[in-house]
Amino acid sequence: MNQPLPERRVASKASIRIVKRLPIDGEVLVSVGDWLQPNHILARARLPEESVTVPVGRLLGMRGGDLKRYLLKQVGDTVREGEPLAMRKLFPGFGKRLCYAPVEGIVVRLADSGEVVIQPSPREIEIRTYVGGRVVNTLSGRGAVIEVTAAYVQGMAGYGKDVYGPIKIAVGGPDEAIEVAAIDDSCHAIVIGGTIGVEVISRAAEVGVAGIVVGGLSGRTYRWLVENAQPLTVIVTEGFGCRQMSALSFNLFRSYEGRMATLSAGVQGELAACLPEVIIPLLDSKEAEVLTSLSLEPGRTVCLTDGARLGMVGRITTLLERPVRIESGIVAKLVEVELEDGHKAYVAWRNIELLA
Repeated sequence: MNQPLPERRVASKASIRIVKRLPIDGEVLVSVGDWLQPNHILARARLPEESVTVPVGRLLGMRGGDLKRYLLKQVGDTVREGEPLAMRKLFPGFGKRLCYAPVEGIVVRLADSGEVVIQPSPREIEIRTYVGGRVVNTLSGRGAVIEVTAAYVQGMAGYGKDVYGPIKIAVGGPDEAIEVAAIDDSCHAIVIGGTIGVEVISRAAEVGVAGIVVGGLSGRTYRWLVENAQPLTVIVTEGFGCRQMSALSFNLFRSYEGRMATLSAGVQGELAACLPEVIIPLLDSKEAEVLTSLSLEPGRTVCLTDGARLGMVGRITTLLERPVRIESGIVAKLVEVELEDGHKAYVAWRNIELLA
C-alpha cells in the first residue's frame, strides 16, 4: 500500500547524487568519470551586470554645451573603477573639476543629456563541490552531477551557503540547547545540538564556526538570523519552534563525531526548492542504500507531526484497513506506531512524516 506523504531522509550509508548547477550558461570544467576532491571547481560563468549611467554634465557643473571636449574616455574605451572619466578646467586660480568612473567596464554611450553610460565588466561566478566524489553526468554548459557514498541527513529549513568541516557534538542529548559556554575557539567545525538561540549564533560567528545543525529553531531566531546576515550556515532538521532533534539523526551525528561533513542549506533551483542536507562522505561504498521514494508500510520509521507528539519518532507496526472516527470527529486513516520509548499510538496518516 503506497500513499504520498512528506518524506525526510536519514541514512547511515547511502549512495547520494548531488546536482551542482550554474544560474546561467557557462563552461563546465569536469568530465564524466572524473574523481573530485572537496572544493574542486566544477563550472564557471561570466554574469552580465546592469549598465551604469554617470551624470557627467551635472558633476562637472555644466548646464549644456558640448560634453565631448571634456571627456577623457570615448565610446569603446575601457575604464577602471576610480579612474578619471572627464575633466573640466575652471577659470585661472579655481583649479578643475573631475568626474570618476564608479565601476570598471566599457564606455558604451554618450547621451545628449550629458550622461555617460558604462557597461560594467561581467562578474565571474563559479560553483564548487564541497564533497569529493565521482562525476556521473554533466549538464551542458551548466554543471555536473556527483555521486558519493555517505551518511545523510535531510533537513527542513536552512540558511547560508555550502560549507564543510569536522562534526562537533555540543550537547549531551538531542533535547538539549547549545549553550554559549560550549562555543569556543576549538569550534571551527559543524556544531550539532538540539536547539539554539541568538546569543549562541552570534558567538559562533565570532569564533568562526562553519555551520550549525539543530533540531528546532524559533521563528524569532530565524528572522534575526536572516535580517543580520550571519557568516555561517544553519540547518534545522525537524522544524521551527521548540523541537528537539530526532534521536535517529542525533545518534548518527554522534557516531561520526570528528569526521568531515558538508552542509548545503538548500537553494531555489529552476523547478523547485531543494531541502537542506548534511552529507558525511564515507570511504566504503559496499552495501550503500540507493535513495528512492519511501512507501507507507509496516517497519517504516516515521516522525509524528501532530501537536501533542510533535517530533516523536517511531516505527509503523500496523496499517488500519478502514478509516476511523477520531476524537476530533474527523474520519481518518490511521497507523499504529511504536514510539522510541516502547509506547504505541494510533496516528492519522496526515500527522506523520516518512523517514528513511
